[in-house]
Formats: sequence, C-alpha cells, structure tokens
Amino acid sequence: MNSGIKESRDPSSFFDTNFYLKNNPEVAVLVYRGEIKPFEYFALVGSTLGQTPSPYFNQAAYLSANPDVRTAVAAGGFQSAYDHFVNFGIAEGRNLGNGINLSVFKADKVFTDAIFAGKFSTAFARVAQIAPFLSTYTLPSNSGVTVSTLTVPTDFTPVAGQLLYIPVGLDTTGKTLPGYFISVNSPKISTSDPLDNTSGFNPKADLSITFNKEVQLGTSGNLY
Repeated sequence: MNSGIKESRDPSSFFDTNFYLKNNPEVAVLVYRGEIKPFEYFALVGSTLGQTPSPYFNQAAYLSANPDVRTAVAAGGFQSAYDHFVNFGIAEGRNLGNGINLSVFKADKVFTDAIFAGKFSTAFARVAQIAPFLSTYTLPSNSGVTVSTLTVPTDFTPVAGQLLYIPVGLDTTGKTLPGYFISVNSPKISTSDPLDNTSGFNPKADLSITFNKEVQLGTSGNLY
C-alpha cells in the first residue's frame, strides 16, 4: 500500500481527509482510536457505501449524471462510482453531476497536459482549483472551503463562451482579471449540490490522449 493511505494525509487530490472526517464522524471516531486511517476506510468501505470523498466529487451525483456507469457499478464492473471516476471517468471528460462538467476543461492546457501524462490526480487538482469560480457549481455548506483559501485562476484557458465568476467575499482589489471573468461577488455557497446533466467530452477522442493510472483505487482492489 502507498504510505499516503496509512497516514492521515490526503493520498491524492481525489480525497480530502478533513472534509471526509468532518462529514463522517463515525469514521473520525475510528481514526481517533487508531483503528484505521481515513482513506483506508474510504477505499475499503466508504466508497462502496456511496460516501463523498471531496467537495468536488459526489458519488450519487456522478451516477445520476452517468447512467452507464451506474449500470456498470450495479453489475459489479466497478467497485464504486469513485472507482470508475479516478480510473476512467476523469480521462473520459465526464459530467460529474454536481455542476462540474469536464467539458469545461477541454481547452485548458493545465488539465489536458495532466490527462495526457496520466497524472489524473493533478488533473483533478486543476478541477478543484477552477470549480469554485464556475457559475454552475456551488460549494456545499460543509465543504470547509473558504474564500481565504481560493486563488483567482488567471492562467485558465476556457472553451468558447465559458465565463468564470468571483465568489462573494473574495477581494480582487487591485487585480487585473482575465477577460473570461464576467462579474464579481456571485453567491457560491449552498447546502446542496445542483445537478448539471449536460454532455461531457472525451479527451481520448478529442485530443488523441493515451494515459496511465495515477493515485487510484482499481477494480482489482489494489490501493494506489
């Protein structure tokens, strides 16, 4: 096993330890007792229960937006929605169903370079960086993300017509914003994750990408 699983640190950008423990207090108790590590529990148990590993990925929303994945998981082809997403879905440009559609990132060099290199965790870190600025995505109230932790993405390459928004409370005084920012102080905090069922894109087809696995939970049960 990777040492990140045995330690109480994030093993990859796909899993937010603090968020997970905050929203799963029963797991936090086990961790406090030293019985198991956060990601170890999620990988072995929580993922199959549909638990949410990150403010930016909700397993139930992902299955709702991707019925083919839901069918495959139900048939035992994948251990969970998380299993499919970290191994295949992120490279397939899937709709996450929570207001984040990876089609938004198909022109972004940071994201596509990471996918091309097989660095899926790096690609998802890019998604997490941009998501709070998307009009379609709303941070859940229990996300733990605050405006003080956000950095305005000035190097993002949007698809044609894509605009970003500045969250309420994020001070941009004295900063020159790129042209893809349309307004400031847009409400971004809610108690729910809105569903966005627009179609995604397939980087493997659109960009002729080949890839390797990185920081994933495979269907074989191996932890990376």
